Amino acid sequence: MSEDAESDEPFLSRILPGVFPDAPEMTADFTELADRMTLTAEGRDVLASTQPRFVDAEELDDLCGSNSHGVDDGTILGCFTGFSGSRAQDRIVILEPTDEWVAQSLLATTAHELLHAVYAHMPEDEQARVADLVAAATARVPADDPVHEQIAASMGGEEQNLATEQFAYLGSQVALDANHDAELEQIYAQTFEDRSVLLRR
Repeated sequence: MSEDAESDEPFLSRILPGVFPDAPEMTADFTELADRMTLTAEGRDVLASTQPRFVDAEELDDLCGSNSHGVDDGTILGCFTGFSGSRAQDRIVILEPTDEWVAQSLLATTAHELLHAVYAHMPEDEQARVADLVAAATARVPADDPVHEQIAASMGGEEQNLATEQFAYLGSQVALDANHDAELEQIYAQTFEDRSVLLRR
């Protein structure tokens, strides 16, 4: 954590009390997803605050625009709509899993969008520290790993999106090797009890 942080307490614990008093309970589907993602109590609160919901492909395209998270063939799988403005407007929408392929992507997609929400809720000094950590971690990922192209595509040509995309992609699908800064894994552990359930095999 940054040296000028308010306390040694994890940032999610510092910002969450009282922040989401009116967040509705999640649907059974997203409660199950939270269980499968092994979310911590803090991670569940952030997810619930985004009022996550499933939508069809047409509505997803309308809602997400350039903030979408998809795959190489252009299929949009989900998005986080709160990159700017009030945190009260944060929302996560996910493509309804109508076939097995989309269903298999559901865990990673939801985790990816959740990490965007987590990053958005960080204080600015915390974001700056995390930006440094994920930049260093991304540089250690082999050059032929598809995550580099995924990050670049999801940035939409906007440099200010780099850190949040690196944070979301690394956290939802990449196993960090022993040379990575342990602090980054500790930050992910504030959201996931066992991040290994998300990672590519």
